[in-house]
Amino acid sequence: MDRRGRPLANLIGHDAGVTTLAWSPDGRILASSAYDLRLWTAEGGTLARLKDAPAIVNALAWSPDGAVLAAGGSDKAVRLWNRDGTARATLTGHSESITSLAWSPDGRLLASGSGDKTARLWNPDGQALADLTGHEGVVRQVAWSPDGQTLATASDDKTVRLWGPDGRQRVNLAGHTGRVLALAWAPDGQTLASASADETVRQWTAAGEPLATLIEHDGYVVDVAWSRGRILASCAQDKTVRLWR
Repeated sequence: MDRRGRPLANLIGHDAGVTTLAWSPDGRILASSAYDLRLWTAEGGTLARLKDAPAIVNALAWSPDGAVLAAGGSDKAVRLWNRDGTARATLTGHSESITSLAWSPDGRLLASGSGDKTARLWNPDGQALADLTGHEGVVRQVAWSPDGQTLATASDDKTVRLWGPDGRQRVNLAGHTGRVLALAWAPDGQTLASASADETVRQWTAAGEPLATLIEHDGYVVDVAWSRGRILASCAQDKTVRLWR
């Protein structure tokens, strides 16, 4: 849609409900998934239907340079495609569905989270670099700090963990009393926000020290996002979006 809410194009081709979307960093290619995975131009033209996509795609992530698309889902593998839609690599090792994907800011590392209670680090060619173990529940989200020096993982075990780019755990952030569902780093990389089924948002320093607990929602907090400034948005099952400074 344009800025007035008018549709620009209607992208037709999927034969099931569309569940996941991801724009390439340059805004020229849109990836969409249903029971298939497709690439479209910004004008709505079809570029490619990607082969061997998972039946259910839970996560899509473009590399920072827009050269590689990663997808993960029900088949327990992370699959990589080049920008033109040709297959690049299949990353195997997880034993349950892929839940989340995130590229490091420099594009040198891809992190994956899984229902098998682990996260993994890979290089762009699909080589496994590290297996991040320690969580006792599904890893719901993985998120790199803006400088690429810290990976945060959120889990059903009610914790957030911080890891170095070498895969070594630095600190275990305890405090939530429910599953941790989402993470977001502030643009300056100094603050990490975590959203939880305990109906709170927590803020932590980059070193893992607790800063604040935000208690206003009356339902699971399912996502958090920072503005380019210092405003944090949170959304919850209580049908509200809240803004915090």
